Amino acid sequence: MLEQVIYKWNNTRRTLARILSDTYRLLSEDGRGVTRGDIQRDITRLFRSNAEAWTGLRAPVSDVPTQTL
Repeated sequence: MLEQVIYKWNNTRRTLARILSDTYRLLSEDGRGVTRGDIQRDITRLFRSNAEAWTGLRAPVSDVPTQTL
């Protein structure tokens, strides 16, 4: 079961990366500036804040610095 979750997560990450990069590129081409902060905020909402709000749980904050985009 864990192998399926890992496989699906890797597949989902690649798909999301393409979708998000296309979206930010289109926004930029339309004249809306996209900053690293915008991208960081959206990714945090997508993978953390929305899940926390839905479950009512709060994930621990990592001491590891976030990767620079």
